[in-house]
Amino acid sequence: MTSILLACIRIKFIFIDKGVTVKVNIQCIHNEEEIEVSLELTKFIADWPSAQSKFIANIISRFDGWLNIRSKDFRVVNSDSLGDVQCICQLFAGACTIAFSPDFLRLSFIRITRKDYPTINEVLLRSMNWYSADFSSYGPIQVSYMSNRHVRAASGISADLYLSQFRNGKIAETLESQPEIIYHPSSRLKLADENNSWILYRLLEKSQLIEDGLFISTQIRLLSVQNMTVENQKDLLKKLYKLADQSTGIEYKDNQ
Repeated sequence: MTSILLACIRIKFIFIDKGVTVKVNIQCIHNEEEIEVSLELTKFIADWPSAQSKFIANIISRFDGWLNIRSKDFRVVNSDSLGDVQCICQLFAGACTIAFSPDFLRLSFIRITRKDYPTINEVLLRSMNWYSADFSSYGPIQVSYMSNRHVRAASGISADLYLSQFRNGKIAETLESQPEIIYHPSSRLKLADENNSWILYRLLEKSQLIEDGLFISTQIRLLSVQNMTVENQKDLLKKLYKLADQSTGIEYKDNQ
């Protein structure tokens, strides 16, 4: 699959909350975000001591000069079980974690704002490049992208009004006799292409961290990445995230 194919791909829309059609759009202001990118390997790495040494050496060679890499940035998790060992590198005072194991490579980012996106892209690009150079024979079999955002509603439409369109009549009717219970409508969405080469899940609910805000959780699983470049994957993720926003009526005041 290439990014060119995206223009003509047919999508299956599956709304878990039955009978819901998005009619109210909401304009949001980007707040902090958490991002996790995980590569699941096609087969586990048997020679772990060698792989661990390569991981440390590659982080130093690919990042040192751009970042100040220190020995204390690395942590080794040992275990009697090969499936539980890990080598972990923390960058930017812990805001970025790169975890490598015999089964996966996982990059996690916390406290992300809009201005951090170029840095995240650079970390991902450098990580994918060294992984492809030394471990291409191990896959990955799939790439998973997860984003958790808390966004503030801009003036005009409140988060409560936006979420009210996802109100389930049966639930509301059931709770009529329970006035002490507050019902907070939410929405779950699943998108997939016909070839099942990717799946997207989205959850929308009221934010518990910011006033008049939304919690937006998006998970995208790319199931056919063997013939895709890093740039192809990035383009596909961007298109799918935009599609999820459009499908759920999410707009951003800062165009993000």
